[in-house]
Amino acid sequence: MRIFIAYDRKDVEKYNLKFLTNFIFDDKIDTTVKSQQVFNISSFDNRFFLLEKLAKELKKNNISYRFIVKKKKKESHSNIEVIDKYLSLKEVKKIIAASDILVDIQKENQTGLSFRVFESLGYNKKLITNNQDIKNYDFYDERNTYVIDGHDFSIPKEFFESEYNKVCPKIIENYKLDQSSLIPQYNMSDIVPVCRVWYAMGRFHSFSLIDYGNGLIERIAMNLARTQFYQRVNGTGLKLKAGA
Repeated sequence: MRIFIAYDRKDVEKYNLKFLTNFIFDDKIDTTVKSQQVFNISSFDNRFFLLEKLAKELKKNNISYRFIVKKKKKESHSNIEVIDKYLSLKEVKKIIAASDILVDIQKENQTGLSFRVFESLGYNKKLITNNQDIKNYDFYDERNTYVIDGHDFSIPKEFFESEYNKVCPKIIENYKLDQSSLIPQYNMSDIVPVCRVWYAMGRFHSFSLIDYGNGLIERIAMNLARTQFYQRVNGTGLKLKAGA
């Protein structure tokens, strides 16, 4: 029997799937001098305009930030660094290390938590997100995560000035890839991840990457810091589809 899983609760309910969150794929990062307080890297889509609005708000309040957006063509922008090539995993991680806060802007019609959320959790970084569903998770702490309400991007200065409040190690362990507690009720050989095929077919909004014998999980994890997503091809493997 095959078990189809997804990390978005709406997809789970709509398509009668099994729910499984994304995970912490890396929790080792250097301690370095901070270059900016806030950081985001993403691909160009309808989130760009929300990111632009946040950038203007941060700039107005003298909060240092670095927002990088990948487009097909490089261009000049007053508040956002627009590039035409993906940064390497090493480059992205270096910028994360030099930042205090990560930004997660969810895709349209998505409620599941992206890898950016678990990136912040693994690296002990604060998070700014517009995903309301994060409040339903046991690691949520309003001292570490500011949830944007609608299109109001004003954030209290106290959030930027206060220290990160470390999450209980036992809670963090439950979201690590190598923890069997993530999938206690499933047989790994039966799990089939529902991928982000909505991009091509208009069906699903979420996916979870679980290795059930293809031997690809290590190669996948090496690229997740770019938050790129994958598509199942002919049921035999995972293929790089686009930037997220």
